[in-house]
Amino acid sequence: MRFEILGPVRAWGNGAEIEIGSPQQRVVLAMLLFDAGRPVTVDRLVDGLWGESPPKRAAQVTRTYVSRLRKIVNADRKLLVTEVSGYALHPGDDAIDLTAFESASAAAEDARTRGDLTCADQLLGQALSLWRGEPLAGLPGPWAESNRADLVERRLTTRQARCEVGLELGRHVQEVAELTELCRVHPYRERLRELLMLALHRCGRTAEALGVFADTRKLFDDELGIVPGRELSTMHDRILQDDPELLLWSRTANRITLVPAQLPADTRDFTGRAEMVGTLVAALGKGGTVVVSGMGGVGKTTLAVHAAQLVRAEFGDGQLFVNLRGAGSDLADPVAVLGAFLTALGVADPAMPTGLVERAALYRTMLAGRRVLVLLDNARDAAQVQPLLHGTTGSAVLVTSRARHIVIEGAVHVHLDVMPPDEALLLLRGVVGAKRVDAEREAAAKLIATCGLLPLAIRMVGSRLAARPGWSILDVTEQLSDNQRIMALGTGDVAVVSAFELSYRQLTVEQARAFRLLAVADGPDISLEAGAALLGVDSHAAQVLLESLVDVSLLDSPTYGRYRYHGLLRTFARLRLPDCEARPVFRRLLDYYLATGCTAFQLAVPGDPVTEVVDPPQCHGGWMPDFAHAASWVAANADNLVAVVCQAATATQPDPMAVTVAVQLLVVLCPFNQQLRHVRLEPAVMALCRAVSEDDHRLAGRVYFLRSMVELGLGRPADAEAAARQAIVWCRAGGDATVHCQVLNVLGRINRRRRHFEEALDCYRQSIEFARTAGHRSVEALTMANIAAVLVDRGDAADAVPVCESAMLTATDVDDVNAIVYARYTLGVALQQSGRYAEAADAHRQCLRASDAAGLMVWEAHSLYQLANSLLHLEQPAAAGRYAERALILCRDIGDQVAEAHALTSVAAALTQTGDADRARFCLQSAYQIFRGLGMPAAEDTLRRLRDLAPVSLGRSADGTGGSVALG
Repeated sequence: MRFEILGPVRAWGNGAEIEIGSPQQRVVLAMLLFDAGRPVTVDRLVDGLWGESPPKRAAQVTRTYVSRLRKIVNADRKLLVTEVSGYALHPGDDAIDLTAFESASAAAEDARTRGDLTCADQLLGQALSLWRGEPLAGLPGPWAESNRADLVERRLTTRQARCEVGLELGRHVQEVAELTELCRVHPYRERLRELLMLALHRCGRTAEALGVFADTRKLFDDELGIVPGRELSTMHDRILQDDPELLLWSRTANRITLVPAQLPADTRDFTGRAEMVGTLVAALGKGGTVVVSGMGGVGKTTLAVHAAQLVRAEFGDGQLFVNLRGAGSDLADPVAVLGAFLTALGVADPAMPTGLVERAALYRTMLAGRRVLVLLDNARDAAQVQPLLHGTTGSAVLVTSRARHIVIEGAVHVHLDVMPPDEALLLLRGVVGAKRVDAEREAAAKLIATCGLLPLAIRMVGSRLAARPGWSILDVTEQLSDNQRIMALGTGDVAVVSAFELSYRQLTVEQARAFRLLAVADGPDISLEAGAALLGVDSHAAQVLLESLVDVSLLDSPTYGRYRYHGLLRTFARLRLPDCEARPVFRRLLDYYLATGCTAFQLAVPGDPVTEVVDPPQCHGGWMPDFAHAASWVAANADNLVAVVCQAATATQPDPMAVTVAVQLLVVLCPFNQQLRHVRLEPAVMALCRAVSEDDHRLAGRVYFLRSMVELGLGRPADAEAAARQAIVWCRAGGDATVHCQVLNVLGRINRRRRHFEEALDCYRQSIEFARTAGHRSVEALTMANIAAVLVDRGDAADAVPVCESAMLTATDVDDVNAIVYARYTLGVALQQSGRYAEAADAHRQCLRASDAAGLMVWEAHSLYQLANSLLHLEQPAAAGRYAERALILCRDIGDQVAEAHALTSVAAALTQTGDADRARFCLQSAYQIFRGLGMPAAEDTLRRLRDLAPVSLGRSADGTGGSVALG
């Protein structure tokens, strides 16, 4: 974690800002940060918050603030601890901006004492860059008021010190503006006025320098009744006497040959990129070489120029700039570039060499012993850059390029991505105007997302808005559809599509084809194996092609073996992809996913030959060794799998074959609903319902089977039943016994959740008949476990035990991990309801280990709270509470509301047994709200427990009131 005090008090963890509570709570955090590592007593905290007039419960309120802060800052490790004499915060080295400020200021003073003015100037700049406005902004109380004034004074002292160093370095022109502003804000600081007079005099503005003294004398006389001090009066006299020592730097400058200053102007509204700016400034200040890479339009040149302008004062021997035109076909010739640089450095035409090697050698000689900053913008490759590098320390080179593979020994490489959303919004505010953007925050957020967070695109559309004050941001956003937006993002001679076109034209035929085809599929990214299938090449050839596109910043590789476009680049690629080329490629990708899905299904449900009724895929899928790898593959590709299904179903002109494959894909992925998640599946399944013709009974039956599962998973049992019954009608019409069997299981689950036990048993028995006829042994095992769960719910737990054991034997025969875990889980519930609590706890522990090993988080969550229930019966409430809390966290992580409600009842039972009635009541209230929202009968049981807060009964219903969960 890191903390900021030099402005509003803020805390950051894992790269994101953390909410730290009320202003008073922020005061407590600030006081602990000021005394980092040392204990602060409650009395001191109370005094700091309220001074001499604390409220009656001040100490208790203060301890509450500390308790809340402990939960916030101790997320990763114990930073805030209680000690004998108070509370102490141990944030670690450089975790507080005030500490970093003090460290840099002290180091700057040391460097100044040693005479290393350049280092001192850099360190003072680093110290001042840490400030974010008024220190301790918005904090109330006497402590904040006192320390705020002290911090303001320390900042002013540091700014004054940097001005002094700047003048010692001969930076008098730049310091005039800073000193003028400081004198305006702090009119009675004589040292500032003395420095301003010196700077003006060195700039040749002697009359203005003397005018500063005259104004000061009048101000002091009118406002204070005193005259200026000795130092200020002495400066006035020395200027009047034209003291030659005052002009030391300006006279030295007159003896230097013309110094090149070729950097382009900085962007006035430069926004964000603070971390990268810091990296560039630090590296350049050390005289290093920095390479900034990134896609076209991402702001490489803007960033480079901004950083270069920040450090230009450190390079008193000049700054050189050239656009190497590496993104186009008209490359800048290194020979010509060297000639221009040498001329700028003072080499006359008669002494100018003609060859590349000779000019490069003379260039290195001219830079030796100098401090020159060289900005090489838009380089193609290392060969173009190499002759333009210096050979000795002191000077610095900053290179920008779309290519990532520019290899320069010892260089610092920075890859620039699109802007974070908050910085992109600030950029839009700077271009369009804060008032307009703030009035349409939601539309503005959508607009920057439409621009893909690309700075060039945001500037282009922002400039258009700025020139049209009558337009609303929403109107512009709605006009930018997928194919229109990239063409519309341009103004004058600058356009996003032109920036992309330069990179595209450099590609080989194979690279250009890969760049186009990879854009066929929706989804956030694509795996190497899927990309190979899409391109119709082997994995090695695909990797070579895709990595070459990454090298030129037309693709990104967020992790090994996965690739993605920037959103606008995908749109650009699709504009170059005719439909006749896209359709067969998309079908090839679907076939790959279906083939791999079939492999995953066989590992998940080894006793079920459902893949035999799926149309044979036209290609080979990916290989997986076991169920855990299959589950990992589905989880890693879940967004892409759902995206291509939606894409097939919602195409303007749907391809019937693609729609069929998309349905089959979701059918074979049914065992992995935990990884896919129903909330993610819902739009895809609904789109398929609209796309599939009811005349195709088998396909319609499968789609409505999928819909029934999604509706039930989302807590809509009535809609689930309607979909399931419609699916049965079409399964019968199409003779689809395989899916008919699965739909009956869904109906059984619906009836079980409603406690219609006989109807549920009837559905499950019919399902078993279908499964045995078709040889679906995994379905048989799962359905037997479902029957056992219904028996438990009905109160026949003893009869359920042998059914569970039989289900486990069948599942073990076919090595179906999912069925084994479910049957063992149900066995644990049956044993528990039979009063065999020790055996039940053992069964749940075994289930917990097996589900954890297989990555079955749903069953892991259920096993945790059921184990807690068994331990409560064994009078182990502390252990039960720990398991129930773990279950609750996991249920929320996986988004399983039903399981979350059951876990809450288990937590409440443990709390009740340990005497914490208030927390138990809160947990039961939360569980009741969930059960009631899902329309589950368990709501009534929970409400009864809530009314009397008796120890939660764990004995009867397997539908969640202390019993098993209705998942099946």
